[in-house]
Amino acid sequence: MRLTQVRVRDYRSIHDSGEIEIETYKTLLVGVNEAGKTAILKAIEQIKAPSGTAGFSALKDYPRSRYTEVQRGDRDPSDILVVEALFTLSPPDRTAIANSVPEFADVSQLTIYRYLDNSVRYNFGNIETFSKYEDIEKDIIRLRAHLVKQGANDIVSTLDGIIAKRTSYTRLLGSFATNLSQWLNGAFRTSMKRMKKRSSVTTGSRHMCFVTLGLRQRIKY
Repeated sequence: MRLTQVRVRDYRSIHDSGEIEIETYKTLLVGVNEAGKTAILKAIEQIKAPSGTAGFSALKDYPRSRYTEVQRGDRDPSDILVVEALFTLSPPDRTAIANSVPEFADVSQLTIYRYLDNSVRYNFGNIETFSKYEDIEKDIIRLRAHLVKQGANDIVSTLDGIIAKRTSYTRLLGSFATNLSQWLNGAFRTSMKRMKKRSSVTTGSRHMCFVTLGLRQRIKY
């Protein structure tokens, strides 16, 4: 298993490093003093930190100029993705995984996500072991816009309360996933009732009903 790509966000002086490609034999990290080279390496170290190495600390490691975001509760450390590392699996790795879990026989990559609260999540290529809000965010925005046009202000207000202070990297787990799923159930029922009351139904309304059904299927909690 070889590290092939890494990205660091919201860590000390690094707001977003962008995707850094790791070459097979040699990778050079070049920058002027205080540019953040050490910060990037320190963040990468947390993917599998040596024994005794201190983990992330919101107070010490979140960018100081924006720490009030954490203090005010605008951002939760459990939702702040700090480092994302993509590994390419070697043939022996793939064979071992396929022998242990046949459903993962086609897996060729592993992505590890480390959050500011030191939690870790994994993604095996196209086999997702967890979902993030960004996976459904565009559809939620479209659905919200449709409901606004329909005058369903109470439903829209409830949604705004659920997604308030959430980021694209918020995991679809726990109460957030439960509340969002329940909201989708209500939105679907409301859409169906409104469609039945009308003499003609637009293609857009039908489409948004299907979008709602699809979103309900994609949230695992």
